[in-house]
Amino acid sequence: MSFICYNFFTNAQEPSVKVDSEPRKKGSGKAATLSECFEGIASGHIVFEQNGVEVFTINDMTTVQQDLPSDLNVLAESPSKSEILAEDELLLSPTIKLMGTRMQPNGKLGVHIPHVANMILSSPKWNIILKELGQNGKWKAIKQSDNNGISKFFSESNHVKLFTDHLSTFVIVGKYDRTSLSMFKRMKIAAFCGEPQGDGLAIMLYIFDDCEWSYETLISREKKEGRRLVSSIESLTFSVTSGDDVVVTVKDAEDWQLNKSASQLTVSHKSLKNSFTEFPACELQFNSASQPAKEENGAKISQAVGNGEMVNAKTTI
Repeated sequence: MSFICYNFFTNAQEPSVKVDSEPRKKGSGKAATLSECFEGIASGHIVFEQNGVEVFTINDMTTVQQDLPSDLNVLAESPSKSEILAEDELLLSPTIKLMGTRMQPNGKLGVHIPHVANMILSSPKWNIILKELGQNGKWKAIKQSDNNGISKFFSESNHVKLFTDHLSTFVIVGKYDRTSLSMFKRMKIAAFCGEPQGDGLAIMLYIFDDCEWSYETLISREKKEGRRLVSSIESLTFSVTSGDDVVVTVKDAEDWQLNKSASQLTVSHKSLKNSFTEFPACELQFNSASQPAKEENGAKISQAVGNGEMVNAKTTI
């Protein structure tokens, strides 16, 4: 049994985004604002910080310092799983659209697309699949043998690396073994709250995918709702195949008592599997207490993964 501890009410500030270059032209669509900040690593190599995608120029599969298209941009969006997934497949990234006025840049581009499969705990079990959106509007799994302009792709610990001669839209999915209890993906936990309303305080506890796109999307959405980050951000290993919901147990915070009847204390396994489209969360309602709690305060999150083993996360308020 393992525990991860972090604090609510740490006066955590909303993170700022470092931009070392001028923002590129915005894409279209509601998620376009998550694609405009990037950091130049070197000539011909940039990282789009708000989705973690890297693009670099190559020659004979070797990185070279050659200018990238000046209007190259990346748009990351929440995918529609019904259009993408086959049986026993799970989304491991948002959709990643490479955009520019020239759909076929000079030479090939190398691209790193982050994924959230836990390759340390379950590497032999995951079958990582790269899919591309075709001109017919349908998704197709890319095969190394296909003559599709993608000369090579392979999965590394936390991203897929591919070489392409054209700009397109990609997504990473994982095919999993239903009978295996060693199928995990990397997730994070964070808490947000706004100002107290009378004698009540609402805290939103989110469990989200361990990738820049999910993090930035969540930060942006909560800011619009008037809520701020009030905890550190900690890791959680989620079992894809256990089928068990995640249970949250809370000890009262100092000067605050949990209103159990008004709080959601379970996060469904289904929503966590589909976290790229659902952003699973539970809302904890606290009431002002006349007497401070004397015990250690905190919340514990647990998920059974089989054979009596539990995956846990623990917060201290």
